[in-house]
Amino acid sequence: MPLIARLDTLQTQQQTLSLQQRYALKLLQMNAVELRAEADAAAAENPFLELEDALSPEPAAEDVNNEAEPLEAMYSSWTDRSYSADEGSPLEQIASPATLRSDLKAELRSLKLPERDRLLVACLIEELDDDGLLRTPLETVAREYSAFAQAPLEEWERALATLKTFDPPGVGASSPTEALALEALRLGDENESLRPAAELLAQILRTKLDALAKRSESDLLALAGGQRQLLSESLALLSRLNPHPASTYGEISASYVRPDILIVKQSERWVATIHPAAQPNVRLVDSARQLSVQGSTPFANYLREARQLVGSIAARQETLLRTAQAVVARQQAVFAEGWGALRPCTMAEVAAELQLSESTVSRAVSGKYCLGPGEVFELRRLFTTGGVSTVDEAGREVLAASTQIRARIAQLIAQEPSARPLSDQAIADILRAEGTAITRRTVAKYRDLEGIPSTRIRAARNRATSSS
Repeated sequence: MPLIARLDTLQTQQQTLSLQQRYALKLLQMNAVELRAEADAAAAENPFLELEDALSPEPAAEDVNNEAEPLEAMYSSWTDRSYSADEGSPLEQIASPATLRSDLKAELRSLKLPERDRLLVACLIEELDDDGLLRTPLETVAREYSAFAQAPLEEWERALATLKTFDPPGVGASSPTEALALEALRLGDENESLRPAAELLAQILRTKLDALAKRSESDLLALAGGQRQLLSESLALLSRLNPHPASTYGEISASYVRPDILIVKQSERWVATIHPAAQPNVRLVDSARQLSVQGSTPFANYLREARQLVGSIAARQETLLRTAQAVVARQQAVFAEGWGALRPCTMAEVAAELQLSESTVSRAVSGKYCLGPGEVFELRRLFTTGGVSTVDEAGREVLAASTQIRARIAQLIAQEPSARPLSDQAIADILRAEGTAITRRTVAKYRDLEGIPSTRIRAARNRATSSS
């Protein structure tokens, strides 16, 4: 008896979705490319659908769907219990394959750079080959991009120097040999005990490559100042280096996205609109608008399916637009100051504001892209995973965790010995010992956001200061 009662309780918690709701949910999860393909395929098979110019007027509301639920209720009248809100949809947990360019662009977005420098670095990222190398002479790059990014060669050189600080080590090098040298210097920056051997190896690669190829011990030993042990340690580092920075990414296949959302500035505020190219150009034929659906004949089924498609597309676009408008309204600072100004904003908060379930907002966001000022990015990036918030000196709400970590990094660097600046790895080790789980790469990003130069630059400045 208790077992039967328990089964009855479980059954009462489940909700059966109508066919219209299921179809609307399917369309909501699709991205712009998938939605257009679905609409085109339906128009090719259904006599009550036709394609129109994407710029044609939209059908009147009464023509959209005579039998479906109101658009505002289509996604808010059910609760999906197949997974928890914290876990998200199983489909959304599948990670997109990382590419070298996507990772480099993400790192670029995290840096506090002048807009002109940011543009030049972005151009250089596009010029990298599949190995992560910039084999095109910088003068040629500057000339070919002159119509898009007019800048003197010195600014391009500065942008390239910035790119060479990115991960993976060696990216932006002009050759595999230079990539090895850059990677060796990075090893020295991250590990003080390896610095002498790493700097010697970089010098060998840059000035004595022939001697290294010929295994001319006398020439190499002379460069090492006669220190045989140092030379041995230096050459041993070669086995730890990779002349092809992008090799860990595997084969890169071309992929294309069509932004669903266009973010533009209107009256001093950034607003979200549906991108015109993401609007499916399908509509009901004129004769279908006054017909009634009766029975289950093929004729009636075609008419019902046509109205369901048009109505579901309208509901999808409305839900997506409301979601995008809500999060863009909360993240105004991002479009004015960059991604470092991202504020706390969870899907649960937006769902509550729109009176939708969190799973609906998650599906609306999944796989959708925005065309914003100067870049295309995933709509999901405008959301955060929550946490305690605080207010910075400018009165802006920020995530407490990142604010505290960045402040601690700045404090550690301010207190470091001038003769031996802390490497990013050393800072990460200190923070981990203090209970903060963080990687060296994250330390480097937070350090850059604070406007603090790398270990090598700080050391060079300190040496210059002491010598003067």
